[in-house]
Amino acid sequence: MSTTELVVDIQDIEFCLFEWLQVEQLQKFPKYKDFDAETLDLLVNEGLKFAKEVIAPTNMEADREGCTVVDGKAIVPQCLHNAYKQAYELGWASITASTEFGGQGAPETIGLALSEGNLGGHLALSMYFGLTQGAMELIESFGTEDLKNTYCEKLTSGEYTGTMCLSEPQAGSDVGAAKTLAEPVEGGKF
Repeated sequence: MSTTELVVDIQDIEFCLFEWLQVEQLQKFPKYKDFDAETLDLLVNEGLKFAKEVIAPTNMEADREGCTVVDGKAIVPQCLHNAYKQAYELGWASITASTEFGGQGAPETIGLALSEGNLGGHLALSMYFGLTQGAMELIESFGTEDLKNTYCEKLTSGEYTGTMCLSEPQAGSDVGAAKTLAEPVEGGKF
């Protein structure tokens, strides 16, 4: 057994969702009418099982292989291809995405619980899902109908991916190396 094997405390997650947050009460709202307690519990258990059995095993192998650039194209480790494909085919990567564009429309709280497993299993692969979902939600919320029709379904299905491009003057793409300074403005207070 690897010392980096994903460990998820399902009891803790279920306590937070069902005892503390009482997430099944969302069923009162038309948007979540199909998400009763049994369905939500099944989604959590199966989604975390997927994270442990499919996502997590790619972590060490992907680190060993690494990403490369060939002819100007980024090439991700081969071991990620099947996990990525399964995550979208089975709906785990787009579980909270709007049903209008092919998602499952599950409550965000369920998506966050499943993200805990995915992020713990393989942070880099999970970022593909999160950034893609973020791009889709941005277009769905603020895009024209033409943009929505062109991109949202393809993002929800994993055919297209979202990305995050940033550059900080002193840090490049290493956000953690960025340095900031807050100073009061005239008349302002901290």
